Amino acid sequence: MRLRSPLAILLAALPLACVHPRAFPAAPGGIRTVAVAPPQDRTGTVLGGERYLERLLGQPRATLAQALAAEVRAALARQGFSVTDREAAADGAADEAADGATLTLEVRRWEPDVPALRFVRVSLDARLVGAPGGAVLWSARRDDWQVPTRGAPTPEAASTMAARIAAEALVKGWEPGAPER
Repeated sequence: MRLRSPLAILLAALPLACVHPRAFPAAPGGIRTVAVAPPQDRTGTVLGGERYLERLLGQPRATLAQALAAEVRAALARQGFSVTDREAAADGAADEAADGATLTLEVRRWEPDVPALRFVRVSLDARLVGAPGGAVLWSARRDDWQVPTRGAPTPEAASTMAARIAAEALVKGWEPGAPER
């Protein structure tokens, strides 16, 4: 009888652990400028299916990397950081400033829950690399994260929603450093 009670508690708590993943670690202090490097998308995910008109007009479709980078830049700006464009990040321009760093992301998994679209299963690595010399100032890894996307009408909408939620979670609690005087 005694063995059954702890096992029942453990089994009851297990779903809660899956629904609310632990927070990402806090970012280091003193950083005011963040460049967001183009994410490395190991999944090759293109948002939306092949559309005849886009193909006919030669318009490129949005990629997961583009959507995620845009959401991370917007989330950092909302937190009060000065955010540089992706070309500057690719060229290492943020490394020139003592108060700047470059955020790199690697997406290893991005799978919408088709057809229900209740979540997108995400695995990603993030690193904040600072100047001089490209030292890693901060890093985080999330595996098999079920990012909730309930109510999304399409896989494209679910991926866009998941990119926004993932970006917000990534920088939650980050604060820019005080300006030098």
